[in-house]
Amino acid sequence: MARLSIRKVAYRGEKWSFESPWLGDGLQILVGRNGAGKSTFSNLIYYCLGGRVTSFEQNDKAHHREIVSDSKNYVELLVEIDSVQFRLKRYFNSNEIGIQQANGDVEVFSVTRSKDNTRVFSDWMLERLGIDPVTLYYGAYVGKINLTDLFRLIYHDQSPIRLESLSVLTAIRSLPIPRSSRRPYSSCCLEKVFKTTIRLLLP
Repeated sequence: MARLSIRKVAYRGEKWSFESPWLGDGLQILVGRNGAGKSTFSNLIYYCLGGRVTSFEQNDKAHHREIVSDSKNYVELLVEIDSVQFRLKRYFNSNEIGIQQANGDVEVFSVTRSKDNTRVFSDWMLERLGIDPVTLYYGAYVGKINLTDLFRLIYHDQSPIRLESLSVLTAIRSLPIPRSSRRPYSSCCLEKVFKTTIRLLLP
């Protein structure tokens, strides 16, 4: 399984801009007073990796004023996957993530899956990490696990846990009864999910 490292975080807009220093190997600790931007920093990473951050949305009562009032704004991550660099870019209020490779080639993927978008950003990322996008069968829910599902195990946005988070956790922790039309799950699949979670958390 590959190693994902986040090396730089940048926010750019017409009113505001920010760029982190180089984030080396090892544990990174953010220290600051309430309102200094620690949660925003984490939310920018999560958003650029395909997550939904409600405080970045205009209609949210507790929206992030500086980001919502800015224009032409986006977040950019410089990441390394087994020492190969990629630049990820996602505009606010956008459902697409651009991926620039070291040679300058750019691919654009949708964040959400649909009939028109069968291959999404999460599929690209999980493939690069060497993780099979396991299909979850949980009650009426059937869908591929994605990167943000894994991040729910290690990322906490200080909001009450959502029902879908509980559903994903329950589905991962329980083995569904295999049917003839389904590929039975082995303990290897679940082991991969948890190993991935630990690998994303630790350097």
